[in-house]
Amino acid sequence: MVYLKWCGAALVLVFVLFLSREYSSYAERRAREGESFIRLLAHIEKMIDSYLLPHGELFLGFSDDWLEKSGFLGKLREGSGLSHAFSSASDRLAVSEPIKARLAEYFSGFGKGYKEAELLRLRECRTDVEKMLSAERTELEKNVKVTRALLLGGAAGIVILII
Repeated sequence: MVYLKWCGAALVLVFVLFLSREYSSYAERRAREGESFIRLLAHIEKMIDSYLLPHGELFLGFSDDWLEKSGFLGKLREGSGLSHAFSSASDRLAVSEPIKARLAEYFSGFGKGYKEAELLRLRECRTDVEKMLSAERTELEKNVKVTRALLLGGAAGIVILII
């Protein structure tokens, strides 16, 4: 009987550690995807400003593991427009809804203006996403700490009740 209690307590602790680790991974993924979109916007800005490349060639030379995993870059390579690629991958993205909305707004109007107007819209979008991501990163760090503390506190309470 004592062994069952100890095994149950150990299982509860392992489960809590697993949950804590998964939430930390999710928070990391959310931040990394946001940073990846900022790098993509910087790449697009460079390609438009320096080379004035057409839409299909803007993404040559850009690669990112996080955007690849979501399927976004794959859709772009297949020839989809930014808006279509983003909307098809958005359900697999972990970035926050405000960032998704801002990116969707930018991508839906992409390429409809002249060079200067396009660069202005791009820089505004990038600045907005950077601000949102900065605030979100701070909030995610706090949430991870609070979640870990609550999970470990709850697990300790359950272990005390079991034993």
